Amino acid sequence: MQSSFIIYHSNLFTTAVSVTCCTYYTQIYKQCLQKISIIDDTLEGLHIPKEYNNFSKKVTRNVIIWILISIAINLSQIPWYLEKATGINICLAPFLINYTLHVNSLMETLYATLIWYVASIFQRINKYILHLSANDNCGIKMMWKKVPSRSFHRRSLIDTSQHKYSLLTVITCHTLHRVFQIQLTTTMANHFILIVLFTYFQYTYFLNEPNIRIQYMLNYIGLAMMLLFFVAKVVFLNNNIEKCCKKAYHTVYVLYTLRDFTHNPERQEEISQFILQIVQKRLRLSAMGSVYFGHRFLCTFFIIIINYVIIIIQFNTT
Repeated sequence: MQSSFIIYHSNLFTTAVSVTCCTYYTQIYKQCLQKISIIDDTLEGLHIPKEYNNFSKKVTRNVIIWILISIAINLSQIPWYLEKATGINICLAPFLINYTLHVNSLMETLYATLIWYVASIFQRINKYILHLSANDNCGIKMMWKKVPSRSFHRRSLIDTSQHKYSLLTVITCHTLHRVFQIQLTTTMANHFILIVLFTYFQYTYFLNEPNIRIQYMLNYIGLAMMLLFFVAKVVFLNNNIEKCCKKAYHTVYVLYTLRDFTHNPERQEEISQFILQIVQKRLRLSAMGSVYFGHRFLCTFFIIIINYVIIIIQFNTT
């Protein structure tokens, strides 16, 4: 009963933080989307196709997967509630209690999809720079075309006379991450608690049921689905962040390649300045400055979980 209280209120707290952050950062979030749209328009001017079709398909696919997983989790928990009480109304309990859990999952899916799209922009720009390297008849100045005019943005995306920023450093992934940073930090802390609890539930439930029954198997499947669900969310988020950061840093390599194919000393110096700016503003998405998300974070995350579960089991056995 105490564990259920912790699970419910940790999900509720995470949802409250997500809603508060979304309300507070609404304007910044809209500005990020506008800047991403401007970058897409610039790339289209360079004859680089947009990814809107793939983006819309991915959003639709992720939402459908989210709905199916949410329904499957709710249905898998019905046998456990029927064991505690009787009646048709009790079947609706998982749909109400897990509401905050599914809202958090939807917010994480939205963030992961946006990070995927930003990574696709990095990939398209890198391909274009490599294309410039392979075709020496193009100069670096082709990258700094003026953006089509918009009502909300009158200046060009890259003003070479004032800022000379690369298209890659203008991508507002850091700002976009700032919108979701507090949510992601609380979400990872919440997932840590839930994965530890459900792993311990699996262990104790397996030991306390010497006789394998149908009801036992149904309850065990429900616990296993919840555990796999939380693990999959952590892996999915960190994998998308790792890919985005790697593609962003890959720009340094492709710019070095372009510089080697450029024989104009002035342009070589200009490219070197772009490389320096990208290195100084290296894309690393963190949990409020404490740890950086990615594959290394995943390894540390699960190692700590295993240690905590072992400690809890040892305390209970002694």
